[in-house]
Amino acid sequence: MEGYENGKFRTIYKMLTNGELGTAMAEYEKVSADMVNPLLQERFQQICNDYRLMLDFLLRGFRDTERDRLYSQLIVRFDQLVADTDMNMQTENSQMFANIKKNLAAFSAQHDEVYGRLEAFVTDMAMTELEEEAIQDLKQKDLYERHYSFMSKLFEHIWLSSQWSDDDMAAYERLLLSPTIERNDIMLILSAVFLANSQCFDARKTLLMVNISAKATDEHIRQRALVGWALTLDERMSLYPQLTDAIREYCGNDGNTQQLVELQKQLYFCLNAERDNEAIQKDIMPDIIKNSNLNITRFGIEEKDEDTLQNILNPEAQEEAIDKVEQSFRKMVEMQKAGSDIYFGGFSQMKRFSFFFQTANWFAPFDVNHPAIKHVTGSGKQTAFIQALLKSGPFCDSDKYSFVLAMSNVFDRLPDNIKEMMNGESMFEVYNASQDTESPVYIRRMYLQDLYRFFKLYTNKQLLHNPFNSQHGKRGTALFIDHSVFCGTIADDRYTEIGQFLLRRNNTREAWSMIERLREIQSDSLLELRAQCLYMQGKGEEAEMLYRKVVEKNPDDAKAISALAKITFQTGRYDEAVEYYKHLQQQYPDKLSYQLNYCVALSKTPQVAESIETLYRLYYENPDNHNVLRVLAWNLLVAKRTEQAGTEYEKLLQIGDQKAEDWLNAGYYYLIVRNVEKAVAMFRRYVEESKSAQDARHLIGKQIAADADVLLENGIDKIEMQLIVDLVMESM
Repeated sequence: MEGYENGKFRTIYKMLTNGELGTAMAEYEKVSADMVNPLLQERFQQICNDYRLMLDFLLRGFRDTERDRLYSQLIVRFDQLVADTDMNMQTENSQMFANIKKNLAAFSAQHDEVYGRLEAFVTDMAMTELEEEAIQDLKQKDLYERHYSFMSKLFEHIWLSSQWSDDDMAAYERLLLSPTIERNDIMLILSAVFLANSQCFDARKTLLMVNISAKATDEHIRQRALVGWALTLDERMSLYPQLTDAIREYCGNDGNTQQLVELQKQLYFCLNAERDNEAIQKDIMPDIIKNSNLNITRFGIEEKDEDTLQNILNPEAQEEAIDKVEQSFRKMVEMQKAGSDIYFGGFSQMKRFSFFFQTANWFAPFDVNHPAIKHVTGSGKQTAFIQALLKSGPFCDSDKYSFVLAMSNVFDRLPDNIKEMMNGESMFEVYNASQDTESPVYIRRMYLQDLYRFFKLYTNKQLLHNPFNSQHGKRGTALFIDHSVFCGTIADDRYTEIGQFLLRRNNTREAWSMIERLREIQSDSLLELRAQCLYMQGKGEEAEMLYRKVVEKNPDDAKAISALAKITFQTGRYDEAVEYYKHLQQQYPDKLSYQLNYCVALSKTPQVAESIETLYRLYYENPDNHNVLRVLAWNLLVAKRTEQAGTEYEKLLQIGDQKAEDWLNAGYYYLIVRNVEKAVAMFRRYVEESKSAQDARHLIGKQIAADADVLLENGIDKIEMQLIVDLVMESM
């Protein structure tokens, strides 16, 4: 079913974007040959007639000063017809969509009527405050039930609506900016517009969301509109100058541009939800489960019953266990603060309630008065807990509904002490203390998590055009910031910032895609980003050429010089690497990493002895820096100052913060001094620490071959090296 827009219609859309109206019309005729919708057929015939008139006028040799404008109008008319046909076929070929359309047959969505009903709800609710409590509760319950039923139908009507007219857009803009409409209703309508636009692009729906994101004063409304249009950009926007002008005007504000950059990064945190969940299950939960003799209370983490024997044998065990659990929880909190979706794994199992059969409920802002949870929130038993949940904001709205519905099934069966804990005001204060729940960043994050859950877990998700997997015709990426509409509005350094962000998160393909689309921008920062991307793709020669261009323009560009140093070192041009690192350490004498890399490069040249004095000085100045000790020990070994190297390796193996390479290099030392048994033990430890035991022979053999020059200089021949590999394998 996802095939219509992605296949034949996508081809037609591309033709229209390229201005190929005649070709697009011919293709459309093939696609719609079996279409039985008379209104769409009539519209197509009218466009064909107008196009034929234009061709006839040209054939007669007449010059028409209005031809360009009329041709553009025809393309827009035809684009909207294709979109309506696309949506019509999606509806006809989906039982779910067909059922929704059938249920909406008697639903009236006249603009004045919708506006009146939404305003009347606010007025009617206010009037119930004058009633006696018993009557008030009954009236409010009835009002909410009827209102949510209406909103659900309105949501579905917008979702499956055809292309909007200017009047439609103006009516909804008036409604969404109205101070007399409930904020939750406005937010739900915005989600419906977004979902409709992700299903089938509509320029006026997009323009509506752009206008709301620019004009609304409520941050929740602004952010929902911003996310809505940013996630539904399409290359067909170039056919609609009013829309592209509005987006460019929006980007003229630095604060708006900043929010777009933040949103782009947040999208990738969402995409990593499953990976983050795997990390929690693998790295964090084991510590919590292992220390499951601890109680988590509203007063902190406490041990259950004392284990007297354990206290005698290991009196520090209690503090260690508590510390490990607290570290695990802190790690999850830090992951969340950084943007990770730490709750996806748990709550993904809680979306099977009948509540989520109603599409609108996936997008509904959390409301204790929602009829589907009123039996829980209105009971009085869980009031404090629900209020704490609502105010704290550690969960997105979808998860809040899941939590409340799940708790409604078990709350009465919970022990009293657990109920007391859950009703305590401090249950979520760890999150309250660390997060501004009204900030744009936080509001966007929560909404993105709602959207991610919907597109990932919705029962009929195969019918949807998932914006987390598709942007302006590119499948498998949530990258939107490189859309052509932003060119010239977003500063080059912001593109570079996003590119660096993507590369840090190993999204090399997306970073390269962005760089390719921005090829016409010839800025130094993007040139350097291009070089970095080429390097990460294993294209060292191409990367080196670009880095050299950067250095030609700016001889003191530290990033480019550092990259050239790394490339020349890796390709065995050690003298060049030495010169690059020498330049860097002279330029930045206080930067320790440059000095250490300079010394490492020297270790590959006959000038290795020159580095020893520098390294002893650095070690004296940085006695707690283990990297200095590592480089010192290695350079001493290469310089054949074996006894001194042994002293430093003994220190290194006692620090408790070893890297796998420390055991390897220490093994070389023991091999050189002919303590073969200990050398084999060191090499074995290296393999174990490298977590590559399955390919141990290749690993140890490859490393010994890479450092063969050092061993040969110290009298270890190649046959002995091979025998050492065999001894290591025997010991495994």
